[in-house]
Amino acid sequence: MFGAQAQQGGHNPNKDVQVATPLGDSVSSLAFSPRANLLVATCWDNNVYCWDIQPNGTANPKASTTHTQPVLCSAWNADGTGVFTGGCDKMVKLWNLATNQSQQVAAHDAPVRHCAFIPELNMLVTGGWDKTLRYWDLRQPQPAFTYTLSERLYALDVKHPLLVAATADRQLFVFNLQPSFKLHASAWLARPLLCAAEPAAAIQDGGQPTQVADARGGWPRG
Repeated sequence: MFGAQAQQGGHNPNKDVQVATPLGDSVSSLAFSPRANLLVATCWDNNVYCWDIQPNGTANPKASTTHTQPVLCSAWNADGTGVFTGGCDKMVKLWNLATNQSQQVAAHDAPVRHCAFIPELNMLVTGGWDKTLRYWDLRQPQPAFTYTLSERLYALDVKHPLLVAATADRQLFVFNLQPSFKLHASAWLARPLLCAAEPAAAIQDGGQPTQVADARGGWPRG
């Protein structure tokens, strides 16, 4: 979307532009910095890319880092100085953009599908294909809390104090993060999720009903 003008003559009502930097494979996640005009993308080519987005939409390459296997998820820390990235190497790293150095901060027993930072708790939550959600106090090497899901995680979203997770067996889990990591509600979706790799889960502003896209493209009521 950013970097080079879209193809001339094409339908482009929003005047979108494309990133000029060629990527080696499909993009698996995108995340904008909470503090600056920086965009991060994780990719199936084992790399993580960061661009500095200019007012005219131009995307200037800023930095990149790598994992040993495809990278599936990304999330910025609260002050925008670093990015959490996780993937098929079963680990989550914190990438410091100032030093361009990465360090491992979390791990799973199978690929890590999603991660999210929770500023209100100063904690990282990760979910993987080992059927677990893990909450991390980054000062400690082991997770502060682990919840075993019914199947592999495929979607995750957080709007404090709620967290929603969707799994491969059509289960939807909603957790109340305060005062403890408590399962708030769960449901089974009658229809398959939008797609196996990227079902959509979202918590509305204010922590109101959770929505998940189904195979028909509709949004069942929360």
